[in-house]
Amino acid sequence: MKRSILNSAIFMMAFVVTSLSSWVPAEEKKPSEQPPVSDQPALAVLPFNHPNGTPESDYLTDLTTVNISDILQKIPALLVISGAAPNQGQAVSLPQLAKAWGVRYVLEGNVQKTGERVRITAKLSDAEKDQPLWSEEYERELSAIFDLHDKITRKVVSTLGVTLSPEEQARVWRRPTRSVEAYQALLQARERFLRFTKEDFTQAQQLAERAIALDPEFVRAYAQLGFIHYDTILYGWAEDPAAALARAADLAHKAMAIDDHNPYTLDLLSRIEAKQGHIEQALALSEKAIAFSPSNSNFVFGQGVLLNEYASKPAEALLLLQKAIRLSPGSYPAAYDEILGRAHYALGEYDKALALFEKYHQLNPKDTDGFVEVAFALAELGRLDEARAKVGELLKLDPKFTFANYTGSTSKNSAVVQRLRDNLRKAGLSE
Repeated sequence: MKRSILNSAIFMMAFVVTSLSSWVPAEEKKPSEQPPVSDQPALAVLPFNHPNGTPESDYLTDLTTVNISDILQKIPALLVISGAAPNQGQAVSLPQLAKAWGVRYVLEGNVQKTGERVRITAKLSDAEKDQPLWSEEYERELSAIFDLHDKITRKVVSTLGVTLSPEEQARVWRRPTRSVEAYQALLQARERFLRFTKEDFTQAQQLAERAIALDPEFVRAYAQLGFIHYDTILYGWAEDPAAALARAADLAHKAMAIDDHNPYTLDLLSRIEAKQGHIEQALALSEKAIAFSPSNSNFVFGQGVLLNEYASKPAEALLLLQKAIRLSPGSYPAAYDEILGRAHYALGEYDKALALFEKYHQLNPKDTDGFVEVAFALAELGRLDEARAKVGELLKLDPKFTFANYTGSTSKNSAVVQRLRDNLRKAGLSE
């Protein structure tokens, strides 16, 4: 489906009190409920911050947060939650955070760049007891920042008493790239990709290609570029859809030749297989991606997409999509809400679907899918005047838009697709 999922959406720089009701199945939501307690050591990774707050420093803190999270999320013996809550103006204590997110430990810190040197301060706390376990400061040349990430994550693993086999250690601490500049280009590509406009996709493609040029063995950059080509098909922007799918597959196979255990590549391959109608193979690849990075919300979300859009199993998809949101509270891509809305719609829960579609549409006002989804949900609820008005807004943005341009029109759930067609026809959208 159209949303690839990395853990790399730009993280918010503060954490505060937030409603946690979305972390339990929608039909069972109760404000007093808390996330389930895990048998594994449960750790929250908060966004690292930078005292200067410049664009360059923001990417450096994002790089640190994303890479440290990526490393820890690969460890099966840990439950890792990486996110930041929306700012509602009230600071939260560590015990409050532990209770709200269902974690015991919290990793936080800051990054400071001076010239060509970087200093990272990291602190691991027992959040339930509101006690620091350790606080360390690391300083190296900027080019060695990944060495600092390794030191921090190894100390976390050691403190929490987690044992890894030599094979697991090699996989967990395999460097994504040795180029800081390449990683920054990847984050910039990801940021633009998540805006879901044709112009931003063009910039995202250029940045992903730059990341690969800077490091031809940067597997995640190949996967990101592959997802860009893949999504141009879903949006109807590819001049030759077959060629775009072939290009995405070629990039995935190049990445596999470098590292056949990389979950980002496996996630991309799963979407390609699903697009080609190979649902069982797609689900198997998705399972493999999750096995290699169990706490990464991207891959949990990816399997939710497959189950909802290709396997016609919205109830199973709903549970995975909600789990993905819990793994990245407050910082997950808006697409999570959109696909969750589609699952609710497929289950006949139209009020819940509309609320999620409206939320997505507000956050991505230039994405044509948002107009379509709000319109068909309104039509389903009998609010035809509002649905027609929303279609009118869409056609002002893209006068040639038809149902075939909607990425959800490729769903394998034929009953849902027919219902979408009927509702959009009532709202004034042509085939």
